[in-house]
Amino acid sequence: DFPGNYSEYRIWKEQEEKRLEQESKARTSGTGLQKSSVQVNIGSEKIKLSFKEKSEFDKLEKEMPLLEKEKALLQDLMNNSILAYDELQKTSDRVNQIIKDLDTKEMRWLHLSEKM
Repeated sequence: DFPGNYSEYRIWKEQEEKRLEQESKARTSGTGLQKSSVQVNIGSEKIKLSFKEKSEFDKLEKEMPLLEKEKALLQDLMNNSILAYDELQKTSDRVNQIIKDLDTKEMRWLHLSEKM
């Protein structure tokens, strides 16, 4: 599995092949300096976000605070009021779902922010 679209996979694959080729050349020449310079160049290259990823990143930045607020409100409701068992169960389930959604969205946001 590759996290991204086919175009990004092709770019990654080409970079990986170039990196392997340069490493093999560095090994045959026997100089450690060439090998370390190859690693620095590879680390500085970053893939830009596509339009779809940029819009997803912006959407995540808007959704995450809203989910945090909803979670806080539901937790306050559970802590400060007397709810029937059914209502408490529904509220608790919703809080758990929000937590799972936030975890998923935060991981995706982190992945996209690393590409920037």
